[in-house]
Amino acid sequence: MSNPVDPSAATIRREILELVERYHALAHVPPPFDPAVSLVPVAGRVYGAREMQFLVDSALDFWLTSGRFNDAFEERLAQCVGARHTLTVNSGSSANLIAFSALTSHKLKGRRLQPGDEVITCATGFPTTINPAILWGMTPVFVDVHLPTYNIDVSALEAAVSPRTRAVMLAHTLGNPFDVRAIRAFCDKYDLYLIEDCCDALGATVNGKPVGTFGDIGTLSFYPAHHITMGEGGAVFTDNLMLAKVMESFRDWGRDCYCKPGCDNTCNNRFGWTLGDLPTGYDHKYVYSHLGFNLKITDMQAAVGLAQLDRLQSFISERRRNFATLQDGLKELEEYFILPASIEGADPSWFGYPLTLREGASSTRDELVKALNARRIGTRLLFGGNLVRQPYMKERTFRAPAPLVNADIVVDRTFWIGLYPGLSEPALNYTIETLHDLLRGGMGSRPPDGASVEPSSPALSALSEPNTASGPVEGLMGRTRKILLDPLLARFVTVGILNTAVGYSLFIAALAVIPSSFGALVASYVLALSFNFWSTGGYVFGSTSPDRLIPFFGAHAFILTFQAIGLRALEGIGMASWAAGLLLLPAAVVMSFILSRYVVFGRRP
Repeated sequence: MSNPVDPSAATIRREILELVERYHALAHVPPPFDPAVSLVPVAGRVYGAREMQFLVDSALDFWLTSGRFNDAFEERLAQCVGARHTLTVNSGSSANLIAFSALTSHKLKGRRLQPGDEVITCATGFPTTINPAILWGMTPVFVDVHLPTYNIDVSALEAAVSPRTRAVMLAHTLGNPFDVRAIRAFCDKYDLYLIEDCCDALGATVNGKPVGTFGDIGTLSFYPAHHITMGEGGAVFTDNLMLAKVMESFRDWGRDCYCKPGCDNTCNNRFGWTLGDLPTGYDHKYVYSHLGFNLKITDMQAAVGLAQLDRLQSFISERRRNFATLQDGLKELEEYFILPASIEGADPSWFGYPLTLREGASSTRDELVKALNARRIGTRLLFGGNLVRQPYMKERTFRAPAPLVNADIVVDRTFWIGLYPGLSEPALNYTIETLHDLLRGGMGSRPPDGASVEPSSPALSALSEPNTASGPVEGLMGRTRKILLDPLLARFVTVGILNTAVGYSLFIAALAVIPSSFGALVASYVLALSFNFWSTGGYVFGSTSPDRLIPFFGAHAFILTFQAIGLRALEGIGMASWAAGLLLLPAAVVMSFILSRYVVFGRRP
């Protein structure tokens, strides 16, 4: 029973909350945008006095774990997302973790996911969309991204299926819904689970239906950059009561008990259960049925989130309006950029505005984003880009059934800018004008105060013209520059040295047993081909798909012909076979890189 409260305490509480409102008006109202000094961030918190009052009100309760504010937040959030059950967690990444963990529960019996099962996902995105599958011993299967929606290419789904495929886990990229109708039909066809990562997409719909409700489970994030915030926080939601209970267990240490904090004996059988090998009557509060975690939030976080829900619809409307402003203002730059698009029937709840430089631009994405940041306009890359190229994916098991061509374009040429509700129309217009100036007028037309960027940068000015070289020398220089700056070149050099050592060692060994140098060359080449395909395709390009074998062998037949002709020519002028072979190897490695990059694996920059 709670202690009685002195009537004067309520008066003091009311006075405190009134003071918080006054304090907000004095200390937290943002200044108007000034293009000379103001920042244009990609994201940020948007809040008022009400959020601060709710936070302080919760602090005065001093109920440090989840309580009345969390209960109210979960109930209202369920209404907002159109789901029967919601659970708060401490981050969007934790939401993804318990959503996926729930699919491994013994309570799902024959449909539970097992180590070694495969999970289809998009090659581009945020790591914690797919990391839970890896942690549970599953194999991620990466499918290429579709441009300009920046979501999974649904036309490539069938090629990704195998007998071990059990689930699909995808994010709605930057608030732009993926093709949930096609994905839902695909999952129904193969009896697959579907988890929708909606961390960037709260409020998005397809044919009027909220994202997250097409799949088995939806997830959300309430980090300050997202549609609403509570600082750190997230949520899972579902219509499936069994999955809701299992997710609650995983969130709350894995315990079998479902009592709320501060409550006991909700089941009226606390000391009457017989579970596992425990004795009958073992306290149900300390019985654990899952390998769980502690991922709850505090009531103070929920208080902020509850106040933010009052503003959710206006936030969504402002994001859509800001997207329209950017889309309209940047239409004239379509010769330089691939502008974002959405599927038919989708009404995105945009998190950011993605842009991809078109092929042929003489300058790089990195030069452009550096110029924007020098002008106080924030930018971000599309999260992890091609995830199979991230350092943490080395030596991990995954499949990429086809070349991830567009994912590599995203790595090289994509970035995004902000459109969150905290950006005013003058801030958005400044962004639009700056992009126009940089792309059409060169860097010198708007020099930022104190910026280290050189005026009239030739590199960025070149973006304003198509890549039409004035002669063969300039064209050759441009292509050479692209090859030298190729992000895959460093990995290929490592593999090239290894392949060279293997191939040359086999050639010398073959010379000892085969009298003909040509025969020794062919024999060593054939022996090295399978190793070369595995090392070049798997390590450098992330693809060992069988459909690449024929172009790979064709390319290397061309290289072998070149080496054979060269070998004969060098031997004809008296050079020893071993020396001739060594001399020809660097040229063969360079040819191998160019053919692998542009012909075999189709990774065009």
